[in-house]
Amino acid sequence: VEKIASVIKKFYQYLQDNDLYRYNAASSLQLPKYDNKKYFSISKQDVKKIITYINNLESLKYQTLYYILLHGRRISEVINLKWSDIDLNKKFYNLHYYQTKTRKNQQYYLEDFQIAALQKLKELNINTTYVFENNKTKKPITYTSFFRIHNKLRTDLNMPDLNIHAIRHLVAFLIVNNGY
Repeated sequence: VEKIASVIKKFYQYLQDNDLYRYNAASSLQLPKYDNKKYFSISKQDVKKIITYINNLESLKYQTLYYILLHGRRISEVINLKWSDIDLNKKFYNLHYYQTKTRKNQQYYLEDFQIAALQKLKELNINTTYVFENNKTKKPITYTSFFRIHNKLRTDLNMPDLNIHAIRHLVAFLIVNNGY
C-alpha cells in the first residue's frame, strides 16, 4: 500500500512539475495504520518433519538448495550462486554486493553436510556456471521453479503458512533452541 501511495504521489508531482495538472491530489493522502508483520511459530516436531522431508528429497539440486537456505540465506542469493563463488576446500562461499539486500560483499562458512551435498552436485553438473542451473537455459533456476518444489513440501507436510522466507526464521528457531 505504501509503495502504491508513493507512486501515485510522485505521478501527481510529475504532472504538477510539468504544468499538466495544478493540484497534487495525493498530497494529503493518509494511510490507515496496519500491522504488516507476519508472525512465525513452529514446533520442534514440525522442524524435524521439515528436515526429514528435505533429507529425503529425490532431487539433489533442490535438496542442496534447501541446505543452503537453512544457512539463513535469501532465495535470491542462493539461486544466483555460481561455482566460482564457492571454495569447497576452504569451506566457504561468497555473496557479492549486487546479490545481497545489504549491498555488501559477504562470506559464509559451509557446514560439512552442505559441502558433501555441493560436491555431489558438482560431480553431476561438471560444466555448469551456476550451482542451481536450469539445464536447458544454462541460467539459474527461477524462483517459480523452486516455489513449485516448496509448495509440494508445504502440501505434503500440511504447513500452508511455511513460505520460503519462513525458512530464515526456522534457522533462528534452531539456533535459539539449541543454545547458541
